[in-house]
Amino acid sequence: MRNLVPFLSALFLSLSFIGWGGEAGPAPVTPLATNGITLQLSTSTLTVPEYSSAGAAVTLARAGNTGRVTFSVTGLPAGATISYLNPEATSSGQITVMATTAGVGAYALTLQATDGTNSASSSLSLVVSAAAAASDPYAWSSTGPIISAIPNATHPIVSVKDPTAVYYNNQWNVYATTADTSGNWNMVYLNFPDWSQASAAQPYYMDATPGLSGYHCAPELFYFTPRNKWYLIYQSGPPQYSTAADPTQPQTWTEPQSFFSGQPSSVSNWLDFWVICDSANCYLFFSGDNGSFYRSQTTIADFPNGFSTPEIIMQATTAGDLFEASRTYSLRGSTQYLTIVEAMGGPYGHRYFRAFLAGSLDGMWTPVTGANSFASPFLGEEDVTFAAGVTPWTDDFSHGEIIRTGYDETLQIDPNNLQFLYQGDNPAADAPSYSQIPWQLALATATSPIASPTVSAGGVLNSGSYTAQGVAPGSIVSIFGANLAASTATTSATPLPTALSDVTSVTFNSIPAGLFFVSQNQINAQLPFNVLPSGQGGTVNVVVSRSSGESSPQNVTVTPVSPGIFTTTANGLGQAFAYDNSTDVLAAPAGAAVGPFATAPLSLTSGHALIIACTGLGAVTPSIDNYVAASDGIFRNTLLQPTVLIGGVPAQPIYSVLSPQFASEYQIGVTPAANTPTGNAVSLQIQIGGVTTSKQVTIAVAP
Repeated sequence: MRNLVPFLSALFLSLSFIGWGGEAGPAPVTPLATNGITLQLSTSTLTVPEYSSAGAAVTLARAGNTGRVTFSVTGLPAGATISYLNPEATSSGQITVMATTAGVGAYALTLQATDGTNSASSSLSLVVSAAAAASDPYAWSSTGPIISAIPNATHPIVSVKDPTAVYYNNQWNVYATTADTSGNWNMVYLNFPDWSQASAAQPYYMDATPGLSGYHCAPELFYFTPRNKWYLIYQSGPPQYSTAADPTQPQTWTEPQSFFSGQPSSVSNWLDFWVICDSANCYLFFSGDNGSFYRSQTTIADFPNGFSTPEIIMQATTAGDLFEASRTYSLRGSTQYLTIVEAMGGPYGHRYFRAFLAGSLDGMWTPVTGANSFASPFLGEEDVTFAAGVTPWTDDFSHGEIIRTGYDETLQIDPNNLQFLYQGDNPAADAPSYSQIPWQLALATATSPIASPTVSAGGVLNSGSYTAQGVAPGSIVSIFGANLAASTATTSATPLPTALSDVTSVTFNSIPAGLFFVSQNQINAQLPFNVLPSGQGGTVNVVVSRSSGESSPQNVTVTPVSPGIFTTTANGLGQAFAYDNSTDVLAAPAGAAVGPFATAPLSLTSGHALIIACTGLGAVTPSIDNYVAASDGIFRNTLLQPTVLIGGVPAQPIYSVLSPQFASEYQIGVTPAANTPTGNAVSLQIQIGGVTTSKQVTIAVAP
C-alpha cells in the first residue's frame, strides 16, 4: 500500500468547487419508447443556478432484457457536467446536472438509456439561471447624532470622530478624536450611563493631561489583563500609548511612549493603529491610506515592547478599497476573527466598511461574502436605515468602534448582538478641508444577524461519486446549502478539526463531524463512523452550527456502504484518481494535463498494481476513531471486500484499506486482468455491498 500524498493534497482542494441546487418540480414527459425500454423523466425542464446543481429522477419501463442500463446525454453545454445513478435491474435511476461555469441560457438535451440491446431517449430542457446574489449578512438601524462637538473658549471644536468605547464602572467610557477650527487634532473623553444620555455628556479635553497636548488622535482603549493596566493606543504620527489604572480618570494617563524607535522602512505611510491579543501574542494592525493593510506582532510577555517589523498582509490595487480605520475583533462562540476596514466607493467616494475573517490573528484574511463592497457593505449607506422619527443625516459611515462584550485585550464582540458607534457627517455641510468636516457620532444596531445556515434537502452527497444513493459511515461527504460559512477555509491536518471558519460544528445525530473544507455553499466533512451501529443503515439528521445560529435538521440517508471514486474533475465523472503503484504515475492518457501529475496509461504487460483513491467503503477492522488517519502502521481492512471492474472485467484484488495519510480516504489495490480492455477512457467501477459505481469514471489502459 502506498500513500496518495501528492494526489490527495490536490484532491481535497478540488473537492471544493461543486454546488447544489433544488430539484425542479415534477412535470412528466411523454416517453419515447424504442425496442424494449420506455424512458421517462420527472421533469421536462431542469433549472440549475450558476455554480450549483439540480437533479431529476429517471423512470424506466422494460420488456425482455433485464441487464444493466446506462445513461448518456447530448447537448450538454461547455462548463456543465452530468452524473448518473445508473439502474441495475431496477426501474429507476437519477441524473444530476452541475452548472459549474456554464453560461446562463437554455439548452436542449437528449438523454439516452441503453442496456446494450435496447435503447430509449427523452428530451430535457436545461435552463442555467443566474446565481442568486449573496445576501448582506447585516442590516442596520441607526440613531441620529448622539455625540457632537461641544466647543468652549479654549477649544473651538468642530468635530468629534474616531471613537473607542467600553462599558466599565457602570458607565460607557468613550475616547475620541477632536478637530478645531485651526485644523488641530487632539482627543476627548466622555462618560455616561446609557446611550440615551450620551448627548448630555460633558467633555474632558485630553490636552489637559500632562504629555498629551498637541497631535494625538484615533484612540483605542482596552484593559491588558497580564499587566493589570489600561492602555490607550493612539496616533501621534507614529503609534504611541499611555497607561492608567482607571480609564474613568483621564487626567491620570502616563506620558506617551512609542512602540517603534522610528518609522520602519517597510512602511510607506501609517495611521489608525489597533492592538488585539490572543493567548500568546499581541498584534498591531494599521492602514496606510494607500490600499495597504499591515500587521506587526510581539509576545504577551513582551508587550508593549518587541513588535516585529510590520508586513503588508492585504494590498488593494485601488487605495480607496482598503483605506483606513481598521478594527479587528474576536468573535464570541467562534474561533474566527473579524477585521473591518473603511473604504470609499460609489460615485461620490462615500465611506463604508468592508469585512474580512481569519482563523487566527496571524492568518490569512478572507473577504466576508455579502459584506465587502459599496453595493453590499458590512456597514454603509446601502444597508443602513434610520430609526423611526430620525431624519437620514449622513451618507458616510466612517471610523468607529463595534461595541465589545467586555474590555480586555481580546476585544471580543457578539456577532448576534452588534452595535457600531460610527462617525457620520451632514452631506449638506460644505467643509473647506477634511479637518473642518463636522463629524458627529451615532449608534447603529444590527437588525438582522448573519443568516442562519440552511442544508439543502438531499444535499448530503458522497464526495467521490456525487450521487444521491445514500452515504456511508466513515466516508467523506459534501454538504450543500446556503449560508453554511462566512468564509472559505480548508485543512488537511489530522486529527480533523470539528470547527472551521465560523462553523462551530457539523453534527450527524448529535455526533460532531470532522471538517475538511467549509464555504458559503458547501462543507466537506467526515461522516462519523459511529453515526449508526456497524453494518446498519437508516436515516440520521445533520445540523450545521455557526456562531450566528444553526440549521434546521435535515434528514440524511445512511447506508452501510456507498462507494465513490475520486476524480480529477471533482464531480464523480471522468478521470479517476488511480495510479500505477510502481511508478506513482496517474493512469491517464499520456501527456494529459492533470494538474501537477505525471500521466501515462497503466500497462497490462507490466504487471503493476493499480491503486484507487475512493471513499464510502464502510466499516473497517480493526476499527478506527473518528477524525484520524490510519497512520499508526496498522492496516484497517474494509469489512466487505470490493470487486473492481476495469472495462467490465474483474481485477485481481490485493487489498482494500483506509489510507495512512488522510482521514476517510480509502485505497483499493488491484492487478488488472490480462484481458482488460485498453484505451484512454476505460471504465473503472467498484462493486461492494450490492452497490456499483458509475461507468462514467475512467482510466487509461495500455497493452
